[in-house]
Amino acid sequence: MLAELAAIAFSDIRRYVTAADGRVVLVPSKKLVPGDAGAIAFVAPAGRRTGARLRLHDKVRALRALMRHLGLRDERIHVDPLEQDKKAMAVLLRIFREAGIAPPPGVLPAPDAPA
Repeated sequence: MLAELAAIAFSDIRRYVTAADGRVVLVPSKKLVPGDAGAIAFVAPAGRRTGARLRLHDKVRALRALMRHLGLRDERIHVDPLEQDKKAMAVLLRIFREAGIAPPPGVLPAPDAPA
């Protein structure tokens, strides 16, 4: 459960789409790492008038669920999301290590890796 929530909470749209010839196109599913697929909520193929569509699961809901699970308070104040992501990521990595669970590849970067 933690790995799925982490995949959603720390998903990055740049893993799923790329720019080609001035258009945004979906990355082929074969190029996604196993943890990436869990963050996808909806995919629709391109139509005659529209391009392909992709929707990821709600990151805020996943982060709140992780915070509740980890016993962190969900305060309704403005915080720097990048700093909070780094702190939450460090906590998740520690929990994974202590439980002897390897996070899905590509889902959680190393805590000291640039965002």
